[in-house]
Amino acid sequence: MNGIQNFASNRIVAIVGRPNVGKSALFNRIVGRQIAIVHEERGVTRDRLMSQASWGGERFVLVDTGGIGSMDGAAPADEIEAGVERQVEAAIQEAAAVILVVDGAAGLVPLDEEAAGRLRRAGRRVVVAVNKCDAPAQDERSDEFRKFGFPVFPVSALHNRGIETLMKEILRNLPPWTGGESERPLTVAVVGRPNAGKSSFINRLLGSERVIVSPVPGTTRDSIETLLVLGEGSGARRYALIDTAGARSHVRNASAVE
Repeated sequence: MNGIQNFASNRIVAIVGRPNVGKSALFNRIVGRQIAIVHEERGVTRDRLMSQASWGGERFVLVDTGGIGSMDGAAPADEIEAGVERQVEAAIQEAAAVILVVDGAAGLVPLDEEAAGRLRRAGRRVVVAVNKCDAPAQDERSDEFRKFGFPVFPVSALHNRGIETLMKEILRNLPPWTGGESERPLTVAVVGRPNAGKSSFINRLLGSERVIVSPVPGTTRDSIETLLVLGEGSGARRYALIDTAGARSHVRNASAVE
């Protein structure tokens, strides 16, 4: 049983959108700390990144996802991209509400319409966060995204602008909280060198494809935390499983992401 879903009584909010629109920056802004890697390189986020969050005294689970990078069901370019697509779809299906992040500076592009179409077909409650509206004069950038038919909010994840208004709308769309205070889970980190099978081990424990498994070294980039609940009721045991990137003693010409 996936404890993160149990913890929040389906109060799960997923952040989706095409690559490089600021999804991870918005994720970090809402949870209030640096969890997701933020970098201008395309495709940095791959797995679903989950965190328990609180806003205005309301508790929920926030999920960051990799960028939607393919159009109209086109075949993914490689195994990792296919894994990212599956992770995005899983996040949408588990969520009670979705934040569709778009880039106000770049304007509306076909991949934005692809993402909006997927969410419309999924039947989820959706709000559009038009990121990179850093000043009031730039709010008009959000107008063209109203064609999607979802509530639209100009925001700036970088400058913490418009986030409060966005979150009020999101929280209004979540089911009521039905859980009590939960005990702090025991944290278990899974570490090792690249391609040692860390992600496969996590998936086997959870009984699902929670993290992407690939023979490509460095597939896992963020530290991925998932709550695992064993048992039921007062006797249930809760664990926070953390999948980590492969440990390497020294890497020449390592990228900034690494």
